[in-house]
Amino acid sequence: MITEAKAMRRIQWGFLFFIDYAPGGIDLLPDIVGLALIWSGLNELSAESVRYRQAKNVCIPLIVLAIIEVLQPLLISGTPSLFRAWFGVIRSVVETGLNITLVTLMCSGLREIALERGQASFAHTARRRSLYFVIALVCSMSMIGFALASPMVFSAMSAPMFLLYIIVVFMLMGLFGQAAKLASKQS
Repeated sequence: MITEAKAMRRIQWGFLFFIDYAPGGIDLLPDIVGLALIWSGLNELSAESVRYRQAKNVCIPLIVLAIIEVLQPLLISGTPSLFRAWFGVIRSVVETGLNITLVTLMCSGLREIALERGQASFAHTARRRSLYFVIALVCSMSMIGFALASPMVFSAMSAPMFLLYIIVVFMLMGLFGQAAKLASKQS
């Protein structure tokens, strides 16, 4: 159980890097670091649930996309702006779908184990947090439509959407922190 608690803590802190904080264009919380922490935690937990193994597999394309994001300025710097724009949109859509899949699988793994251990309340919390994440990312994806249809609406909605996303990420961090505490008590 100690290993399980440590793995949950790594996942917990991995979520912090899901927040895009880039003052001056420098990402202070690079996705690649968070994904490496999450993959490492899932690797430790993969024997506990098939959902964790599936989530670990979803991390791999997300890590590749994170590497592409870091290298993107070098890879497509000389390409037309329309290509760069569509490349960014497609990458964002794929990344969002994979992030939704990753979090859903991880929360399903938590839920499955919590139910096996008779922790129905925690299982319910894991399910709700997963749904909150899906809703937050779907709302964020709708921002692409707002950006194209009405830049003024996009500007007005971007700060509240970013705040919603941060709140949900912190809720996920809390969920995995609580899972770590429960795992520690089990040992």
